[in-house]
Amino acid sequence: DRITACQRAAVQAMRAAIRLIARARVDKKNRLRVRGRLLTSEHVRRAIYRVLVNHNCTGEGTIVACGEQAATPHGVGHGPLRAHQGIVIDIFPRHLDHGYWGDLTRTVVKGTPSLALKKMYAAVKAAQAAALAEIYAGVSGRRVHLAAAAALARRGFKTGLLDGKAQGFIHSTGHGIGLEVHEAPSLSLRPGRLRAGHVVTVEPGLYYFQHGGVRIEDTVLVTRSGCRKLAACADVFQV
Repeated sequence: DRITACQRAAVQAMRAAIRLIARARVDKKNRLRVRGRLLTSEHVRRAIYRVLVNHNCTGEGTIVACGEQAATPHGVGHGPLRAHQGIVIDIFPRHLDHGYWGDLTRTVVKGTPSLALKKMYAAVKAAQAAALAEIYAGVSGRRVHLAAAAALARRGFKTGLLDGKAQGFIHSTGHGIGLEVHEAPSLSLRPGRLRAGHVVTVEPGLYYFQHGGVRIEDTVLVTRSGCRKLAACADVFQV
């Protein structure tokens, strides 16, 4: 229940962030502006923080990363946001009263995404669906992770060193969340099985410096027969 409260706060903050990006105008240099002012990662983060504070949560480390910045999974992002590029928004609030966490990521584009970015988004969405379909009490985290990786590979997305940099699906599919933002169990190649009552994130992603990054993340409760999302948040790509 406490994680759900944090997750609902994250959903409200995500909606505020996406609304702000959606109402921006595009200038001649493809930069986003709101009321004539450049819209930056920092401005969107502040909008997110205001919502989280109203839910008695903190949001330190919130990611709002655009374009090439989003090709680094944990880069928080900085500076002006640009049209036609992916913007990864990752919100992980911690409640000030009880200390539990939530975790939610969406990737949005203001304008028209490239064909490559569209394909990345569709592949990540399919990978998340494949991972979610594998989750139930007793399954190994490895099996869930491999399902996501296979879905990406089937769509032609390779993982490894490209131009000397790690690119592709370069992190685990998910992790446990509770009184720590990252805790057991892991949806990765590590050993371990899920139990009913575990709460885990499901967050496949693709990262290529030529195109940027795409990540979609929800937090789910593991049940005996499957899993359920703790809070509903629309999957919005173009705004």
